[in-house]
Amino acid sequence: MWLHIKQATVVGIVALILISNVQAENLPQTLSMQEAVAIALKNDPILVSLQDKEQAFRESSVASGALPDPNIKFGFMNYPTDTYKSNQEPMTQTQLGISQMFPAGDSLQFKASRQLDFANAEQAKALNQQRMLIRKTRKAWLELYYWTHALKVVKENRQLFRNLVNVTESNYAAGRQRQQDVIRAELELELLADKELDILASIKKAKSKLEKLIGNEFIQQPLSDNLPAINTARNFLEPEKLNSHPLLQVTSAMVDARKNGVEIAKQSYKPNWMVDLTYGQRDDAPNGTDRADFLSAMVKFSVPLFSGNLQDRKVAASKRRHHAALNQLEDKKRELIQMYKSNLSDYEQYSKRSERYKKVLLVKANENSDAALSSYQSDRGKFTELIRAQMTELNMQLKALRLEVNRYKSHSDLTYLVGEQ
Repeated sequence: MWLHIKQATVVGIVALILISNVQAENLPQTLSMQEAVAIALKNDPILVSLQDKEQAFRESSVASGALPDPNIKFGFMNYPTDTYKSNQEPMTQTQLGISQMFPAGDSLQFKASRQLDFANAEQAKALNQQRMLIRKTRKAWLELYYWTHALKVVKENRQLFRNLVNVTESNYAAGRQRQQDVIRAELELELLADKELDILASIKKAKSKLEKLIGNEFIQQPLSDNLPAINTARNFLEPEKLNSHPLLQVTSAMVDARKNGVEIAKQSYKPNWMVDLTYGQRDDAPNGTDRADFLSAMVKFSVPLFSGNLQDRKVAASKRRHHAALNQLEDKKRELIQMYKSNLSDYEQYSKRSERYKKVLLVKANENSDAALSSYQSDRGKFTELIRAQMTELNMQLKALRLEVNRYKSHSDLTYLVGEQ
């Protein structure tokens, strides 16, 4: 019975590791990693906030490119204070006028363009938020996946140790086993029980992190047993894809905004204009003489004569801000390249080690525990060697599972940088 249970456990663990290249089945009662990501994207308030900000800047762009509202004026001029009669004095009139301001040069056009740059930055921030949310959800799901399956592994091995306790107790009762072997078997069984409790605590923490992303309703579903297929094509991981990363788009949009800021500052060398048109209505004289109405037209404009402490300083400041944005863009490029190299190294390392565990180390660990069991049953091996072999195999099973999950996590980090397929 011991051998049958043990063989079933090994087969189960090897199958668990090998399913990494199998597409997750769409089981209605389970939660796959892809489903968790879709739920998180649908319910994320930050994405909605960034989209609202983007639309706000696009609306502001239209408003920034429009002329200021014209001013309408209506009033009474030159009324005599002795009689307040509108026909007493020839200059008394009722006026109605309109004035319109025209900002300097092409400043409206550049202001509208700058608002569009801000909108593009918010759009890129939303894309980056999507990538970050996908990565965060995947890693949270994977962490819960690891602890859930680690619990299965420990429970299966705990059953093996229960059988071992029964065997040692029977042999001890028959005089073929030392009491120390029975105690050691019972001790290992209790240690596995303690390990289960520790894993259950880790499952609770992992569930809490995933629940924050997808909500309480969906966290109640059991996880899918299968890991999704991942893109392992080399061209998918090319560093050139970093050039289209949303973080670079955000910084590039800010560079464009600062550039438009320079152009806006340059427009201050040009005058602001205002056109004023006024109509003045006069009453006829008391003797009946007809009085002509008045029509006035006026043009006002600013004269930027003293530019040393105003326009020159504005242009210099805006150029500095533009230069600072360019340096931030370069720094962001270097940061992404460093992240890419680090994550790619991790992914390749995890891939190699995971493959080695699946093809070599797990097989050797299984052979070692089989040999230890055979030696013990034929009275050629020590009980401590059997325990050590079984615990080594258990630890390697958990290590293999952890390496495979870490491989998926590092792939999620790379996908955040280079984008989806």
